[in-house]
Amino acid sequence: MGKNERHVEALSPECEAILDQRGMHSLGDQKNESAPADIFTSDGELVLTQVPRDIPPYYLDRLLELGLLALGNQQSHRLKIDSEIKVFRKRLKVICDHYESQEIAAWVEIEDMAKRATIRLGRIRNALEDLSDEFSGVEKRVRQMVAIEREHNTHRARVGQPEVSACHDLLEELSSSSLKKLS
Repeated sequence: MGKNERHVEALSPECEAILDQRGMHSLGDQKNESAPADIFTSDGELVLTQVPRDIPPYYLDRLLELGLLALGNQQSHRLKIDSEIKVFRKRLKVICDHYESQEIAAWVEIEDMAKRATIRLGRIRNALEDLSDEFSGVEKRVRQMVAIEREHNTHRARVGQPEVSACHDLLEELSSSSLKKLS
């Protein structure tokens, strides 16, 4: 196996059974059995990170509930934003339709501005989708950095040097960022 490969089913069989019931799986470092694992849904969504491999099933179940709640809140937040954009676009369309038949210059200006606002709302929606993709890309890179940092810490532990956690800290900050709510 390559040095950066990770393996599925990093937790105990009891914990893996809990994950399997919920349609999830864990990933952990192949070489370091003491390194924490990450838990993903079957769709590849990160639910939990840095889960100790020796976690008791009860505590894993509790953490999963919290992780799924946070994931649901993120999806709910995104749906609310999409819903608001749709409502605003419909209202602007009604304004455009109403003033389209008017011949007075002021109404034409209102109609034109409403059309431009509708187009910009479409751009906002596209930008949110781009934000989601870009944020996922950043998280992916930081997770790769964490894997490298774990390996580096293994080598440091052998020579008695203290561990470094800059990448781990950044991943935690990204996970709790308000940008993640928008993505």
